[in-house]
Amino acid sequence: MPNKRRYVPHQLIIHLDYHPDGILEIKYDYPFSAPHTLSEKVIRLVPEEVPQQLRADLTELRNWLRARLDVRPVRIPHGEILPATRDGILTVVIQDQRRSLPIARLYCYEEIKQLGSQVERELRMEAPDFTPEQRAAWKRAQQEIKGRAWMDFQKKVATYPDQTY
Repeated sequence: MPNKRRYVPHQLIIHLDYHPDGILEIKYDYPFSAPHTLSEKVIRLVPEEVPQQLRADLTELRNWLRARLDVRPVRIPHGEILPATRDGILTVVIQDQRRSLPIARLYCYEEIKQLGSQVERELRMEAPDFTPEQRAAWKRAQQEIKGRAWMDFQKKVATYPDQTY
């Protein structure tokens, strides 16, 4: 039986990390050209550099994920305490041919200061979980982020003008 060629995607793998303080990190790599893989590259934008529409879309995605958090009171002797919550990093997969997109993940932290306790929670939405409105927000973010990652990649490759790509 002949060897079947393994499909190798020809697109960058791209995701973003949106921090609670408004910093946006666009991360991309290309692991399919072993042994000469493109290691992860990071484009870091401070809050003032993040376009208003992108910020609004990422905030909406964060809110939709946060709404999935089910915080329950914690029993202690003679009572209960409701943990406080705070957001962690929102990760959104922008481009990955190996997966069914969109995908978004938010880390949240439940904290009970009186007990010195912190518990990390992962809230996740996969392709079937997205409503048309959520998918539209993701699509707008995808277009913006893909463009920035591709431009950054082209700048890096263009530094080697005698190479074909």
